[in-house]
Formats: sequence, structure tokens, C-alpha cells
Amino acid sequence: MTDNQKPIIDPVILVTLGIALVGISVALVVFQSNSSAADIASDPGNQLMLAFVTGLTTGGLSCLAVQGGLLASSLAYQIEKDLVEKAPSKKRSFQVTAGRPNTALPILLFLTSKLAAYTLLGALLGFLGSYLSLSPITRAMLMILIGVFMVGNALRMFNVHPVFRYFSVEPPKFITRYIR
Repeated sequence: MTDNQKPIIDPVILVTLGIALVGISVALVVFQSNSSAADIASDPGNQLMLAFVTGLTTGGLSCLAVQGGLLASSLAYQIEKDLVEKAPSKKRSFQVTAGRPNTALPILLFLTSKLAAYTLLGALLGFLGSYLSLSPITRAMLMILIGVFMVGNALRMFNVHPVFRYFSVEPPKFITRYIR
């Protein structure tokens, strides 16, 4: 986005709207007078289904946001490579034949490696989680701290105030130089 273009919606308004929606949903859960929802949540089968649906929706959205760019850049590289290979030589005519780019292999490799990595990491974390347990107070404090960090990090990305720059977690400088 260039300097003279302005975003359609102010980022501060978006963050405020998100915080308001989270507050409303928390208030609805806390002040719910119907006890049947607690009975539904206590059923182990319903808990697994709820965890599965939550994982599909949030995992799918985060995958689309984060890894969609990785896949798109990989596909762009493959398409560019295919076009360079199919470019006409100087001796032939300058008419470029429109062919279908070879994008199936990069997509297949990306999705297969992602599935394998997520399966392995999920199994390892599940194994570790079966031996560790946090008390409800510790778990609640951890969730509150993570929520504050996420809101602070979002406000840092929107440059709302300089105080939010402390929410940035970066590796040490020597690691960054080594990676570059």
C-alpha cells in the first residue's frame, strides 16, 4: 500500500470491534442461566466433537492466512520456471504457446509435508500433554496472559502506540545475522 492510500477501515476500529465481540461472547457464557449447556460440555463425546470443529475452523483460517502465502509463492515460482522453460528461442517465432502450468506437484508436496509435520508434532505434543497437567488457576492465568499478549501484538502491528513495541518477540541479533 502506498503512502497516499488509506485503509478502508481504520485498524483501531477493527481491534475495538474484535475486543467488543470477545467481551460479548464472554458475557454470554458467564451470564448464561441455562444449565443444559454445561451438561452438553461435560459429555466426553461432545467435547471431542467441539475440539474437532474448533480445530477445523481456527486451524483452517490460520492455515489460509499464514501458509496460503507460502503456497502461493511456491506456485508462482513453479509457474515462472515453467514459462522460462517454454519460452521461444530466438530462432523460433515469438508466439508463446499457452499451456497449463505444472502446479500439481508443488501443491501435492506442500500438503503432504504439512500433513506429515502436523501429525508428528501433534503426536509429540499429545504425548507430552498426557504427562503434564496444569491447575485450573494456572491455566486461567496463562490464557489471560496469552490474550493480553495477542491483543498487544495486534496493536503493535497496527502502530497504535509506541508502548506496544514491547510486545514484539524477536530472536537475538546474532541468530538473525546468521540466518541472513
